Amino acid sequence: MQLLDRARSYLAKCPPAISGAGGHNITFTVAVALTHGFNLSRSDALLLLKEYNLKCTPAWSENELNHKINEAIKT
Repeated sequence: MQLLDRARSYLAKCPPAISGAGGHNITFTVAVALTHGFNLSRSDALLLLKEYNLKCTPAWSENELNHKINEAIKT
């Protein structure tokens, strides 16, 4: 299985981020897993975070997703 496919399988098991229910922490944890756990490039991590974002309520903006990836990389 390819790395991106493994990361997608991980994302499928992650709970959706829900505003008011720890959504920021969940999404940040996902961003860290993509950038450090799977060691994806920034662009691949952002691509998958955008896919994960489809199940978040409400969905994060493009700027918020970029910020989460940037902060995850710094961690």
